Amino acid sequence: MKNLILLIGLLIFNSCSTDSNKSNDAINIDNGVTIFLKSIEGNNLLNTTNYNSNAFKIYYKINNENIEINNPNNDFPRNFYINNESNPISMKLFLNHSVTEEYPITLIEWNNNDTDTIKTYFRRGIENNTDYEICEKIWLNDVLIWDISTANGLTEREITILK
Repeated sequence: MKNLILLIGLLIFNSCSTDSNKSNDAINIDNGVTIFLKSIEGNNLLNTTNYNSNAFKIYYKINNENIEINNPNNDFPRNFYINNESNPISMKLFLNHSVTEEYPITLIEWNNNDTDTIKTYFRRGIENNTDYEICEKIWLNDVLIWDISTANGLTEREITILK
């Protein structure tokens, strides 16, 4: 019995570590954007005939390859959801945040004839033993449309795409 207690004590003691190089305990990824899709006249286009969310496809460009996002086990398998409670209806999109890409690219294929490209810049680092990735800039079709430095204190990233 003494040997068993000694063995358990050694296992517990050995599993404790004060190594400051251990991996971080948590990660905070801030990569969501709210999108309003409107006609030039200002009408909502989400979930209309030409912009039905069932047909939307999201691609992440990684190593110069477009990879369609479809993770059936996730809460949002295609990395977006439609908020029917907002007025007007909006889309919450979770952007590509691949660390292998300096400016990760997300492609939104709205339908067979219409695709938009979203490029992002993330500030990455470690604070309080937590890795973080914070979206600081968003380009839509190569035009800068959102910048954290000029967001006037807004905490939510919201963009409007006109069609």
